[in-house]
Amino acid sequence: MQALPYGERSLKDFGFGTAYERVAVYQKVDFLLQSWPEVKTGVEGFYDGFSGIPGMHLLPLARRGGKVSVACPSSRHAEVVKEIYAVAGLSDFLETAIGNTADAFPGKKFDVVLLFAPFPYLEDWQGFARQSLSPVDRYAIVSTGNSLSYGAVFRRGIKMLDGGSDWDRFFDHPSTKGQEMERLLSEWGHIVSRDYWDCPWWPDLSDGAGDSVASWIVSRVFRMKEVAARMCEKKRQTPATSLVYGAENFPYPKDFCGTAELRDLMARHPGFDHQFPGFVKTFFGHHRLFIVKKK
Repeated sequence: MQALPYGERSLKDFGFGTAYERVAVYQKVDFLLQSWPEVKTGVEGFYDGFSGIPGMHLLPLARRGGKVSVACPSSRHAEVVKEIYAVAGLSDFLETAIGNTADAFPGKKFDVVLLFAPFPYLEDWQGFARQSLSPVDRYAIVSTGNSLSYGAVFRRGIKMLDGGSDWDRFFDHPSTKGQEMERLLSEWGHIVSRDYWDCPWWPDLSDGAGDSVASWIVSRVFRMKEVAARMCEKKRQTPATSLVYGAENFPYPKDFCGTAELRDLMARHPGFDHQFPGFVKTFFGHHRLFIVKKK
């Protein structure tokens, strides 16, 4: 499955935005697994739209004693995933392979697949989705970018100033259009839930590790890219930005809320992932979420 070049995927989680996204995903996946006791095996990977370490979303299944298979785009990525599982004492519940989700584990069947917004980075995104769904017998957790959020609308305005560059294709991609994605998923199963997740108050603006809303605006709106770069570098070097997690200190296997510092930040910057009406999540949500049950 050919992937579009978009730079080296991060093998660390950087900053509060990524940490919030990580917690939102883990809490939702764990909640789903509580109602799916029949789910014992899961697969994810090959490509991932997550801003941090890819291929780590089914960790809650491993914590519940299920077997997780991660299809990795490179051996370096596979080593990071294996190290995180090893430090967590979960190596017995993990297998990795290099390659596309369907091809990496030939002949195997799975109870659930998780696809976290990989589609804008793949030339044949529909083919990838169908291949990833083919070895799955029960459920699919599928995430796409939310093209209706206020952050996406803001980015489109900046795109006009940039002269139509494709840097925000994450929000303009066909997979973010609800009807097109629903048609594809309905070929395989019944869509049992349509929701949003990763719904903090801030817009989905950051382009890379160390970015913040402030540095993004300085770079994109005021065109002061060097100033923005210095802001990002200073942020990475300050003690307040200790929310940098790699294989050596990945905090979530013990507690899906992370470290004490992260829990404090989450308390001071609450989001809208839980107990809020749909229009609020539509406005703030960074990702759409489809839960699909196989026909």
